Formats: sequence, structure tokens, C-alpha cells
Amino acid sequence: MKHIIVTLLGILALFLLFCGCNSETNYETTTSSTITTEHTTERKESTTKKYTTYTTKDKYSSLTNSDKKAICEYIESRYDYYDSIYGGYSGDTYSDTIMKEAANRYGLTVNQIEIIWMNMYSY
Repeated sequence: MKHIIVTLLGILALFLLFCGCNSETNYETTTSSTITTEHTTERKESTTKKYTTYTTKDKYSSLTNSDKKAICEYIESRYDYYDSIYGGYSGDTYSDTIMKEAANRYGLTVNQIEIIWMNMYSY
């Protein structure tokens, strides 16, 4: 049974890889089952995982203006952070790093983060 699940997850991963889809997987774990013998009670754990997959396209389209504003505020705070490390205005020196950090934090692609950032004054 475990091999079947691993195989199915591998197929799903390959499918997402070849589709060019970025996804985020959340799962819940539960444990159950007890075995009682004459002198001891032993608990055996079994794990059940419930998977929910969201593509970044779905996540991006469901963002509200306040979500996008929060992303822009996060990006601004990262620019401030890197300016403080640099000792002044650092320009675009850290832009790629900041966009990657924001993409990882919010589960979006760098391109989607850049679109949100370019339209920051409309939120």
C-alpha cells in the first residue's frame, strides 16, 4: 500500500513538473489503532494523509486587494532591510532576492509577485 501511494505521488509530481504548474501541498496526519495483549497494551500508529493541491494560478486569482497590498508592504520592508545592510539606498541590487523571498513566502511565482509589485499603487 505504501509503495502505491509513493508511486502515485511520484506520478503527480511528474505531472506537475511537465505541466509547468507550481503547487503547494497541505496535509493532515491522524494516528489510530491499539493492540491489547495479556500483559501490555501497545499502540501502533498509522498515518493518513489528506492532500489538497493549489496551483499558484488559483492562489493568484483569489488574492484580494488587501492581500496584494500586504505583499507590497512585505516587499517594501525587505527593501528597507537590505538598504540598512547596505548602509543606504541599495537600488535594484537586491531586487531579484527580494522577489524570490516574497514568492516563497506567499506561495506564488516570481512573475506573479513582480506583477503585484508593478501595480502597487492600485491597491
